[in-house]
Amino acid sequence: MPILVPVLAVLGRKHSGKTTVVEGLVQELSKKGFKISTVKHVSRSGFSMDAAGKDTWRHTEAGADPVMLVSDVELTVKIRSGASASLEMLTRIAKDYNADVVVVEGHSSEVLKDPRAAKIICVRSRDELKEYKEGAVGEVLAYCSIKPLGKGVVDTKAGLPEVAEKAVAFVEKSRKIIEVQNRLGGLDCGKCGRGSCWELAEAIVEGDAEAELCVAKGAKPEPRTTITVNGVEVVVQPFVAEFVRRTVLAMVSTLKGTNITGKEQTQINIT
Repeated sequence: MPILVPVLAVLGRKHSGKTTVVEGLVQELSKKGFKISTVKHVSRSGFSMDAAGKDTWRHTEAGADPVMLVSDVELTVKIRSGASASLEMLTRIAKDYNADVVVVEGHSSEVLKDPRAAKIICVRSRDELKEYKEGAVGEVLAYCSIKPLGKGVVDTKAGLPEVAEKAVAFVEKSRKIIEVQNRLGGLDCGKCGRGSCWELAEAIVEGDAEAELCVAKGAKPEPRTTITVNGVEVVVQPFVAEFVRRTVLAMVSTLKGTNITGKEQTQINIT
């Protein structure tokens, strides 16, 4: 399953300034018009935001899953069985709520070696800097610290605007990669010579490969009909999509000055 929105990961040990970076990053990206979803990983085993004895806890104990808590200001959903902390699932949830970017705080076991996530790594010493440099896979936007550590490490607060600019560039690139990846076979079979569909999509975006290299059932064709409601693409069965396309083209062909061949794509955007 592919990721559905770009991922920025803020990593580091305890008391390294991760939350400060997340706060600043969310503020800077929000100013630029992005809608941000955040993920906070808790390493403590058995942790729950619920509390024993509360009504929602009793619902869970009785067997309900998921459990939803609704107030006049928010909706909280607690999922137990089948819950997944994978980037694929997290970005799917974020996409459902129209997020442009997912910012993950922590969760190194999932994202440190995932090339799809750009990293901002908070370090407390030069030793940690060396350790993360050896372990990180994919693009590292910056190494930062709440105290001066010398060359190659930016100040956590003063360096945030520059880090945010790098984050914007990554998000724009990642969006293009995700768009291309969604048209590939999706099997990560490696028959194209790349390690994954993501790697092939990235190479295509950078101009180093062609979509025809995807031989896992061939590259998926461009959809001939796309319907978007409030920024979210609606999944449409091929028969329905083709029916909608032909109907729209038939209506448009009656308009003066149009030249419809029947091969055109249709894009319907409802807001």
